[in-house]
Amino acid sequence: MPLYEAIIPSRYTRLLLAWSHGQSPRVASAMLRAAGLSRRALRADDATVTMGQFETMLDAAAAQFERSDIGFELGRLVTFDSHGPLTAVLARCTSVNELLAAFARYYKLITPCFSVRYHPGARRCEYVTNIMVPIGHGALHAVLDMHAVSICTQLNEALGAVTGAEIHLSCAPPPHAARYRELGPITARFGRAALPQVRLVFPAALGLRVPAHRFAVNKVGNAAAQLELAAGSYAAWVEMMLREAEGLQPTLEILSELLAMSPRSLTRKLAAQGADLRKLSLRVRHERACRLLATTTQAQAQIAARLGYNDESSFVRAFRAAAGITPGRWRQRHGPCLTGPGPEEMSP
Repeated sequence: MPLYEAIIPSRYTRLLLAWSHGQSPRVASAMLRAAGLSRRALRADDATVTMGQFETMLDAAAAQFERSDIGFELGRLVTFDSHGPLTAVLARCTSVNELLAAFARYYKLITPCFSVRYHPGARRCEYVTNIMVPIGHGALHAVLDMHAVSICTQLNEALGAVTGAEIHLSCAPPPHAARYRELGPITARFGRAALPQVRLVFPAALGLRVPAHRFAVNKVGNAAAQLELAAGSYAAWVEMMLREAEGLQPTLEILSELLAMSPRSLTRKLAAQGADLRKLSLRVRHERACRLLATTTQAQAQIAARLGYNDESSFVRAFRAAAGITPGRWRQRHGPCLTGPGPEEMSP
């Protein structure tokens, strides 16, 4: 199953279905029929649904219950334990900055339907979620609600209470806007934006705060099977993670924890597929370095930081070892030749 398809893990659909069943079993069954789904199909840890099916369920719930706050209710149910194989990584984070950076780096592991960026600043920090697939008007509002409420719920879960933060939704105030007071001291603001998005803004000091307790990590489930289904093989998944990481080079320990297995087990599985993490890392990092040099005008120091090098000189040494020339000389020969920013340059 290609990673770029508009799919989401069924565990989020199960949250919506469980809430709906608590309100009315009849309506929950009707939602499944409308989306062409069955409870059995949603039970597997590695099951997915299309964004169209999820949208159909949201629209059916809103129509049957005659409520505008379905997304709000769903967002309240999302906790740190809801994110499958990403849960173990989140549990290791020792500050809000680490937590939100982990979400941004690995969100594609959850679903390609949304893009997440995190910008920690000297005075304030921004965590931005953009919707990357077409969604109907009604479901769009529900999805914006879901993301806004879920990130606020999870921050409250980590810190006990969040003060000085604002959550911005790119829509007019919904009929249930008053419910946002339930999120505590987080201020909700509504208004138009260039793209459908949810933006969390908070003081930089909050980003340094340490969670009051380690998150209760429940059984991750069959994480390895889920990831293998999505990526096709362990080697393909590892390559994807190496390619998508921003500002770090994923280690064997991080990758194996995402898969809920030991580093030795992941090494054996890669070897069985004729792959080696060190060789994969060197190749993917060099390929991405060449792409950034050829398709962007970013400085070498910025490229080095994006690739997870400790400093520019380390990047230069590694690049010369792989290509036989320095990155500056390579760029003179191959790029950049842009009339505007390339896809990599437009990334955060």
